[in-house]
Amino acid sequence: MISIHDTENTPPARPGSFKVVDFTRYMPGPVAGRLLRDVGAEVIKVENPKTGDATRGFAPYIHGEGLFHVSLNAGIRSLALSSRAPEWPQVIRALAGWADVFLVGGLPTGLQKLGIDFDSLVKTNPRIVHCNVTGYGEEGPLRELPAHGLNPDAYAGIVPLEWRDGLPFPQAKYQSAGAPLAGTFATIGILAALRRRDATGEPQRLNVSLLGAAIWWNWRHVGAFANLGENWFSYADFGGRYATYETSDNKIILVCPIEKVFWEAFCKAIDAPEDWRTRGKWGQSEMDHGIDYPWERAEIAKRIRQQPRGHWEQVFVRAKIPFACVLSLEETLQSEQVKAIGALREVSVHGKAATIPSMPVRFAGEQGETLRTPDLGEHTDEILSQLGITRGRA
Repeated sequence: MISIHDTENTPPARPGSFKVVDFTRYMPGPVAGRLLRDVGAEVIKVENPKTGDATRGFAPYIHGEGLFHVSLNAGIRSLALSSRAPEWPQVIRALAGWADVFLVGGLPTGLQKLGIDFDSLVKTNPRIVHCNVTGYGEEGPLRELPAHGLNPDAYAGIVPLEWRDGLPFPQAKYQSAGAPLAGTFATIGILAALRRRDATGEPQRLNVSLLGAAIWWNWRHVGAFANLGENWFSYADFGGRYATYETSDNKIILVCPIEKVFWEAFCKAIDAPEDWRTRGKWGQSEMDHGIDYPWERAEIAKRIRQQPRGHWEQVFVRAKIPFACVLSLEETLQSEQVKAIGALREVSVHGKAATIPSMPVRFAGEQGETLRTPDLGEHTDEILSQLGITRGRA
């Protein structure tokens, strides 16, 4: 049994932080929890005491823990409690009184049964920010349809297919867009809602759909097709001034000298004919991709193929020409530039080091902390005690 003390005991918070209770699972909601934690939130993750978030056991494994769990839950406290436990309503009310934000995922009717819907929570905390992340939104004919990451992408028309042995498959390197972006948009929405709440003193309710996030991700094609009845350009359709080329050591580089000043510098760097430098239509957009000069690409390819990638990397860096080496993931992770911007961070999993991506937002003067992946229910007693709740016999 759990008894509730008549106290206002609350967990200590870092200066300037806000408090989030996360009931979500899988990817979208936990992405939001991860990002909110990285910008200063104290996050409590409420999990099923038997299995926790399903991603804890989802392969591949890093030091015995699922990749998703290691990447998304490090530094977050785990409260394991069954929704069927008799004390569940008491704990929810205590969490609602403590939290700034409730991050949930599900149909309003399902949330109501758990007591974590907006109308229930606002009775306890009239300043609550309530964010619901779902596959297809809270309205419309698909609102009750369950969804996993790739489902809304397919409905959004962005899943590229390839055929093998007469069967369609998503392209091998395609990664779902709607799921992680829904978590990103949930983060943006929550931060905006906190500002609105503080300005008005009123509670805030918002919802984010994976489908909407996937459509937004495709905004260029959506805008072109919705208004003009045609798709936006494919990168493969650009001209030779925004294209990939092979070097003498069989590496690939992408060059993008589409503004006049860059094109002139590029022509000099590759020793192109003098008349190339003035050939271009730098008008309203200030860019010329070379689409009107299809013969350029073959000529550029000949020149690029004469030298190794390292040569061109030095030349283009020195000339300050927009370009990039097309790297393998292994090369990317070893890149000095990736190290310089702190794109990777170390977390602790059962006392062993693991590497995950860092949030790309960096606050000046702040040093990154080493976070630890929580065991299932590791912080249950600690959280309940800080909420003024103790375990005991009736």
